[in-house]
Amino acid sequence: MHAVPPTTTASAAHVDGLRKARAGSARDLSAFGGKYLSVTTFRGDGSPVATPVWFVRDCDRLLAETDRDSGKIRRLRRDPRALIAPCTAMGRLTGEQVDARIEILPDLERVRAERLLKRKYRFDRLYVQPIRAIQSLFQRDRKPETPVIMSIEIAAQPAEAPVPWTDRVAA
Repeated sequence: MHAVPPTTTASAAHVDGLRKARAGSARDLSAFGGKYLSVTTFRGDGSPVATPVWFVRDCDRLLAETDRDSGKIRRLRRDPRALIAPCTAMGRLTGEQVDARIEILPDLERVRAERLLKRKYRFDRLYVQPIRAIQSLFQRDRKPETPVIMSIEIAAQPAEAPVPWTDRVAA
């Protein structure tokens, strides 16, 4: 699934290839037209963790919102590589996984991203928000969630397989 990219110099052909890959990324996003996106991040030992999220397309990237203290954000801060694929609400993949790089956006961009997400999921939120309100009644000790926006871009070339944390320490 993950191929180690060959070591090359920045030749004109290499730069041209990267440019074409970036230009094709918007076309590649056409496969992501549904409601749910499976975001697979990697633990320190290299094992994958898949999570379905709501997302919206924004030019040549996808945006998704999640809790600042979530496990996926902790894993992404350590390693921005991920696999993404269209999926169902329960996380069952409905398309092929592709390599991606995820960046956590600054808070200034959150308002715009939230507006795009609210527009796409206006009816879905009518069902989800009351459920979350009920859950919060039973989890009074839990602090309120602080959302962050993830910017997801299809990787120009396949990511290397994650190196387990134990191998990094030993090296």
